[in-house]
Amino acid sequence: MQHLSVFRTLEFAFRFFVQRLPEVLVRMALPSVAGFAALYVLISAYLDEIESFLSTPDPQGASLILGIASLTFFLMLFLHVVLRASLAALALGLPAPGWKFFPTARPIWRLYAANLRLMLIALPVAAIVVKYGALPGRPTPLFSDPDYFSIPVLIDALAFLVFVYVAARTMFLMPSVTLCERGQIVRRAWGLATDNVWRLIAISIALAIPGILLQIVLETVFQAFGMLPTITVGATLSDIVLTIRQNLPQLILSWFLGYLLNMALSAIAGAYGYRQITSEAV
Repeated sequence: MQHLSVFRTLEFAFRFFVQRLPEVLVRMALPSVAGFAALYVLISAYLDEIESFLSTPDPQGASLILGIASLTFFLMLFLHVVLRASLAALALGLPAPGWKFFPTARPIWRLYAANLRLMLIALPVAAIVVKYGALPGRPTPLFSDPDYFSIPVLIDALAFLVFVYVAARTMFLMPSVTLCERGQIVRRAWGLATDNVWRLIAISIALAIPGILLQIVLETVFQAFGMLPTITVGATLSDIVLTIRQNLPQLILSWFLGYLLNMALSAIAGAYGYRQITSEAV
């Protein structure tokens, strides 16, 4: 296996994205529109149930909230897989895994199943964070609390580092592995990344920056035009839910476009990285 060049991988991702932008947009258009619509509907329903639960708490309402959140997760993960696999195929020079505008052929479902298995592996870490971490429900002020750097905060930080490590070592290469090989996907991606873990982490962090900047710019523009109010520190949960509801399209749009940019660059870079690691010509 070859060592991955961080600079060449980033250069290829940005150059391919710009030069092949019309094709990239064609591949992204339908899944992205479906994702935006689904997010809007599901988050609206989620906020409805939270408001209802806050006014009259009951176990049935809590179960419905959990159900909507689970449905949103599984649906968005599927659309994420569709987008990444479609763009990875484009960057690899392979046919789309199914209908070009919204592929749903067998490789998509293999990759979806692999991502679900990876999520199941992550559940113990998530459970530890929920039980012992410094969650929003247990805020720890940065400057006013001398115990800020406490065990809960360290748990959150450690969980984040574990997530970045595992994601860079598996998710970065999984779409290309699925499209180009048969057999176990997560294990193969993990093995391919063995000699390039820190390079993959550096690439993943670098590719996240444009999406974050795009989200910040969009939110700043919305705020400048009075379309996105700032949530105050002392706001109650009901106030936060109401503010999100009133500004839901702008919030989803700014986050979703930032995510799409990051996802597209990562999918393209992952395809190049796979070719370079396996010593195949790009």
